[in-house]
Amino acid sequence: MPAAAFLAVQDADARRTPDPPPATAERGGLQNDLEDRPTPIRFSAYEIRRLVVPVQPQPPRAERIRHGLAWSYWRRCHRAVARARHRRHHDHGTARPPPRTAAAQSISN
Repeated sequence: MPAAAFLAVQDADARRTPDPPPATAERGGLQNDLEDRPTPIRFSAYEIRRLVVPVQPQPPRAERIRHGLAWSYWRRCHRAVARARHRRHHDHGTARPPPRTAAAQSISN
């Protein structure tokens, strides 16, 4: 992603420089028609990423699938550990009663 970083720095530099003075309307013809168009806003970081990623070389499809599955497995394991730690942290050692089932609710009513 060095290209994205380069474009982001260029965009930040462009934001620091003042806008050029407005062009005069003395010119006629096609040039004047082009000046009537609105000036597009500067690139956002997200747009830079959207422009740079497709032009980068991509690994073979099988490798992308294998990487995606490995990442998914890692993420699900990480979430399981985080969930267990969260529950252990918020449990404070107190025992919770088991959840009430539909049968237990009908008996108590």
